[in-house]
Amino acid sequence: MQDFLAILSYQPRAALRDAVALAGLTGALFAALHAPLL
Repeated sequence: MQDFLAILSYQPRAALRDAVALAGLTGALFAALHAPLL
């Protein structure tokens, strides 16, 4: 929730950090789920 509020209040550095963290987590999860298929 704090991340959402940070984005709403437009703190570019925090929003960028959160976006990078979310992308990294999503990428890692995607890779982990699809590794057996590769």
